[in-house]
Amino acid sequence: MIKEQVTINCGHPWGRYKNGWDGLDLSADTVLELECHIEACKQDFWQVWICGQRIISGACKPAAYLYRPTGAMKSWIDSIDSGAATLAKSSVKCHA
Repeated sequence: MIKEQVTINCGHPWGRYKNGWDGLDLSADTVLELECHIEACKQDFWQVWICGQRIISGACKPAAYLYRPTGAMKSWIDSIDSGAATLAKSSVKCHA
């Protein structure tokens, strides 16, 4: 089972920007379940910031944190060198 928590306008995960970013905290029972859910989230323009395992209620569970610009409606690119995320010129299609 996937558990998710969305936080709107929570700030950039690199800590560079305080506003304009949404966060999605995910945990799952299995790695496959998490990977499949991440692929589905990418279709809604979420990008993975970190993915691994986390201790939840005393058990080690697959988990990830995804982020996107608040209200993203198309593909975007984030780079530590660019200073800010930019929207991609063409949409990337993901197949789940």
